[in-house]
Amino acid sequence: MRKAIWIAVLVIVIAYVAVAFATQDRRSDQAKVDALVARGTQAVRDRNLIGVVSCVSTNYRDEAGIGYDRLRILLAQAMRTETNYTLTTSSPVTTFDGDQATVTLHITLKHAIGDPFYDRDLTLELAKENASHMLIVPAKQWRVTGSRNLGLPTTESVF
Repeated sequence: MRKAIWIAVLVIVIAYVAVAFATQDRRSDQAKVDALVARGTQAVRDRNLIGVVSCVSTNYRDEAGIGYDRLRILLAQAMRTETNYTLTTSSPVTTFDGDQATVTLHITLKHAIGDPFYDRDLTLELAKENASHMLIVPAKQWRVTGSRNLGLPTTESVF
């Protein structure tokens, strides 16, 4: 009986490892970056803070000195403040430099009545970071490590 349990456990582990390697993302860097931008855009549309923050590196730092933790707080505050909005974006323009990439796009957030409250050209700086697929397979994942022209309020008075 004990031998049968160990064989079953071994078969399950081998199957898990095989699935982990078989399902590894093998798309091009362009496709991966496009998917990251699409996932982040959809998360903003859905008001999904966790989805937005999952696209951002813990090493995030922008031109205004905002880091990952501060960005998360600012995004949460902004999503709580604006109750109903629509998001439109231009097609992103991506340039690659090895394990670094820059994505430029125009973002417009509008109130339900149609007047824009956030309208700007945004530049996202991305980098490939070490990650793991299914907890065991080493992988590289694109994440946002910085931005230019984000324009979030950084003073404590907004809270």
